[in-house]
Amino acid sequence: MALLGLDVAMFSYKGHVACGVALPSSVTGDSFTHDGTRYVMCDPTYIGAPIGATMPKYRDVEPLITKL
Repeated sequence: MALLGLDVAMFSYKGHVACGVALPSSVTGDSFTHDGTRYVMCDPTYIGAPIGATMPKYRDVEPLITKL
C-alpha cells in the first residue's frame, strides 16, 4: 500500500502497533529497515510526538514489521 506515493509498514509490538513510512533519507529519527527499505516511525497514537519518535516503552523493543 502506498500512502501519498510513499511505502508504509506496520510495526507490531505486544499490545501496540505503529506505522512506519519510507521517507527521504534526510528525515531523521527512529527507524527500521525491512527488505532494504528504511521506514521512519510515524506513530499517530503518540500524542504530540514528532515524526521519528518511538514511545519510550517500546524504544528498546524490536517490532514485527509488515509491509502494507
